Amino acid sequence: ASRIRLFIKGKKHGRMMLDSIDNGPLDYLTVEENRQTRPKKYSELTEAQQLQNYSDVQVRNIILHGLSLDVYALVIHQDVAKDIWDRVKMLMKGTELSYQEHECRLYNLFDKFAYVQGETLCEYYWRFSQLINDRYTIEMTMQQVQVNTKFLNVLPSEWSKFVTDMKLAKCLYSTNYDQLVVKCYNYQGEGYMTRQCTQPKRPRNAAWFKEKLMLAKVAQILDEEQHAFLANPGILEATVAQQTIPQNLAF
Repeated sequence: ASRIRLFIKGKKHGRMMLDSIDNGPLDYLTVEENRQTRPKKYSELTEAQQLQNYSDVQVRNIILHGLSLDVYALVIHQDVAKDIWDRVKMLMKGTELSYQEHECRLYNLFDKFAYVQGETLCEYYWRFSQLINDRYTIEMTMQQVQVNTKFLNVLPSEWSKFVTDMKLAKCLYSTNYDQLVVKCYNYQGEGYMTRQCTQPKRPRNAAWFKEKLMLAKVAQILDEEQHAFLANPGILEATVAQQTIPQNLAF
């Protein structure tokens, strides 16, 4: 809504247009003729009144052209710019509420995210990355250290030494969870997690090769980010941190 108002304000006669959507259109004065009262004709209006009438029509068209098709269909029957604007503001409040509900839902899913017994590191990472990517679609912000800490804290107990090492390294502010999963997999040593782990070495089956493929793709993305940073040191860390992982990998 504020962007539409800003656009209108920058147009010729923008002040008159804003007055139209805030206070309504020009109220035609009446004249008495042959003992009867009638509204003034357009030709009988003063130059200032004609300009206001023109602004009333123009601002209605501007608002309608700036609406999405679904909102447009709900307000097109309104003839007065103020009535359209009031309706649009109500609809936008509903959109903002939906965004807040969606944001609350994602925060709730993030808080409750947990490791599923028996899943592989690849499957765990994949579920986590989908949740984080959903956050990007609504431009929901969250500190990188908060994301990294969550990724580490819900790993199963056999990863406790790795989690401790990462926290002691104090790299949670300067890295992202994509880099953590590569470090995690290297630490795993293709079946060897830590001495606490009693799991046998994983067989090199289809699932093993799929996981290797996914991690190779992640490593490729990280290499591309590193080369881009070296070529242009001015790249903001936030831009690198918000690199989303493609969700069309074949598994």
